[in-house]
Amino acid sequence: MKLTCLLLSFGEVSKAVVILPLAAGEVVLGLLFLGLNPRRAYDEDFDGFIKLLSRQLSTSLTAAVLIEQAKLKQAELSKNLAEGQSRFKALTELNTAGLFYISTTGEVLYANETWYEMTGHPKNEHSEMSFMNLVMEEDKPYLESEWHNLAELRIPRTFELRLAKKWHHKGSDTWKNVWILASCSHEKNEDGTLKSIMGSTSDISLLKQAEEDANDRAMLSEQLARSQEEANEMQIRSTVEAEEARKSMEQFMDITSHEMRNPLSAIIQSADGIASSLLEFQGSSKTAVLSDELVESNLEAIQIITLCAQHQGRIINDVLTLSKLDSSMLAVSPAPTQPWVAVKGALKMFEGELLANGIDLEFFFEASYRNAGVDWVMIDPSRVTQILINLMTNAIKFTRTEAERYIKVSVGGSTTKPPNGEGVNLEWFPSRGVDSKRDLTLDSEWGAGEQIYLYFAVRDTGRGLSGEEKTRLFRRFAVSVSSWT
Repeated sequence: MKLTCLLLSFGEVSKAVVILPLAAGEVVLGLLFLGLNPRRAYDEDFDGFIKLLSRQLSTSLTAAVLIEQAKLKQAELSKNLAEGQSRFKALTELNTAGLFYISTTGEVLYANETWYEMTGHPKNEHSEMSFMNLVMEEDKPYLESEWHNLAELRIPRTFELRLAKKWHHKGSDTWKNVWILASCSHEKNEDGTLKSIMGSTSDISLLKQAEEDANDRAMLSEQLARSQEEANEMQIRSTVEAEEARKSMEQFMDITSHEMRNPLSAIIQSADGIASSLLEFQGSSKTAVLSDELVESNLEAIQIITLCAQHQGRIINDVLTLSKLDSSMLAVSPAPTQPWVAVKGALKMFEGELLANGIDLEFFFEASYRNAGVDWVMIDPSRVTQILINLMTNAIKFTRTEAERYIKVSVGGSTTKPPNGEGVNLEWFPSRGVDSKRDLTLDSEWGAGEQIYLYFAVRDTGRGLSGEEKTRLFRRFAVSVSSWT
């Protein structure tokens, strides 16, 4: 290498060169060649100048190198940061959970796509506490309480929420509110102050639906078990009811047989009276003309036979229509009736039997009947007649052997339900289970007049009933003493 140095002032060639290394720290970046002035001696001052120049050049080069290195380092850091952010964003976007950062004032600083899609939060909405609009109205107070725990009390929280957003349940083809599980923690500054709230959300709608379906299945199982239990109880009850129905049928047949037998005595008595009178007339009279008295007597007997036959016909109709009977066993058909007419018709059947047994009969109205002003009422006259026939049959049966023989029949009335404390000399026997039965008189066919209670009394001079015998009254048909017929 040939080095040529020229002095500007004199044009002489430099014969000496000073070589200075250009270093930045310990690294030599280059060499500086300085030609010396041939007319000036290289003394201490010149040497000090050269050293000072070397130091200044080294300092400047070091500063330039450091600046360049800093720029390169910054560029590298920026590149690494961008790559890290890109990787973080890619990871968050691929994550199935919703991730978010929220400031202490409630502003959404960052959230991944999953969070936006899961919650339905608008991406361009950055107002404070905007996430409150995501939840159902019923859950907003709960979310406010959880936000207080996070932002004020700084307590990490995990909780469930129902969102306003809907999802389609294919099983029931319905739209239901989305359920999320939120897990939240804190990001703090170096001084320990709260910087932000970060967390994740998971869609638990299917889990909640599974829980609901499980509860529904459990409830259905419980209902099925209860239905099975009810079915078993119904089967048992049906068995009991069938047995009761069988007993009721037997009871009905017993009662019906008894009812059909009651009018027979009156029929037989009346027929015997007709036969006896005609035989007596045939043996004693030489004329073929019947007297008026004999004709009237026979007509009455025939009328009694007709009434008894009609009563037996009604009983037979009850047997034929047994399948239509209600729980009281006999159908009740109300009709406008004067009570005394029904009583007179029933007593008419027993005139011959009363006469044959020497029994006196008295019929009268009690004061309560007159005070109530009873005239026409809605009753079933056939059932009243049936009851009176039973009472009269028993009264005659147990009175005809007594020395004193008379029967008193009376009708009373009251606007209040007996026993009413009006001094009525009767002993009441309430029907079993009457409170559980529907009052038939409330139906429209019974009319809309004032409700009145009638009672029919049959008193006789028979032996009566003992206390133990009274306890068997109104049970399944039976007589008090087995020897009675």
